[in-house]
Amino acid sequence: MLMVVFGAGASYDSSTDYSPSEEDTYVSKEKMPVLLRGIRPPLANQLFELRSIFADAAQRLPKCQIPIDDLRHLKHDMSVEQQLEKMREAALSYPEGQKQLVSIRFYLQWIIRRCQSLWNDAIKSQTTYRALLGQIDRQLKGEPACFVTFNYDSLLEEAFTSLEIKFESLDDYISSTYKVIKLHGSTNWARELSSPMQVTMGDHVQFANNMLMSADKLETSNNYHLIHLIPTDYENQSITSFMKIPGKPDRQAVLPAIAIPLEKKHSYECPTEHVDVLEGCIPKTDKLLMVGWKGAEENFVNLLAKGLEKNIPKMIVSRTPDSAEKIRSSLMESGIDGAHWNISEAGFAEQVRSGWIENFVGQV
Repeated sequence: MLMVVFGAGASYDSSTDYSPSEEDTYVSKEKMPVLLRGIRPPLANQLFELRSIFADAAQRLPKCQIPIDDLRHLKHDMSVEQQLEKMREAALSYPEGQKQLVSIRFYLQWIIRRCQSLWNDAIKSQTTYRALLGQIDRQLKGEPACFVTFNYDSLLEEAFTSLEIKFESLDDYISSTYKVIKLHGSTNWARELSSPMQVTMGDHVQFANNMLMSADKLETSNNYHLIHLIPTDYENQSITSFMKIPGKPDRQAVLPAIAIPLEKKHSYECPTEHVDVLEGCIPKTDKLLMVGWKGAEENFVNLLAKGLEKNIPKMIVSRTPDSAEKIRSSLMESGIDGAHWNISEAGFAEQVRSGWIENFVGQV
């Protein structure tokens, strides 16, 4: 079984026509709108930049303005994940801090949905994910594969429509030959609250802010739901704070099923059934492809170190050979087998265009 692991770098480099390394080479005014950094899906250290989309989200979610200011002005050598970890630890005894962290979930849902909508419109949904899935499907010829992504966006799910695979329920993620596991959640997933909260208004942003006033007292259940969005109307669906849940008479308050990017991940943000499927796929994996992933998710890395067969072919696709080498060294230090590594010479889009990834997948 092929296992493909995607990190933020995959969505950042998700256009086969306009990869990040090529942005500076284009001067055509006709192409420039596509290349604007303000709509490219962000890397982790770009999630709180002063982009127009991000500033708009922060303006409408006052509870997140204080933490975002701290995240935009990080101290020397401190990462976004480290600052958020510091905030999480402080929030254990600071109710206002708990409210701020919940507000970050809504903020992340907002900005990723808007970036994805504008990005798709700019590149006409011709994503690197679609090209890669076409290559993988051509080589596997019906053999199973497991796709693990740490990205909040649904660009991968959209790409599967080219293979006539749709995700209309959470069961669809794990019921076909191609499994899709989103360990950090998704912008189109929600979690129910343990105690129902009355929905008193029809505006999602207004109700989200109302929820945040008591967010330190809210507890999420383990019930996840897929949010059905209209792809052409992401602007008006920036936030989902309530939804109609099958089997329940009234609209239910929900929180975005999105894991805040902490330095130390304490749990996954996805259904238990999905994690069970992942754990079953790892021992069956005979080829591992990693794209735009830093290898920093300790829980998942430990699963790989424990469950992967030795001596299987492995490929790391990163923006530069040096960054790929650092990822390999880190994974080997964590206990993943050191043999049979393939290191990319360029980023995701370039390696898809070159056929290098397809050759790896097709090797017997």
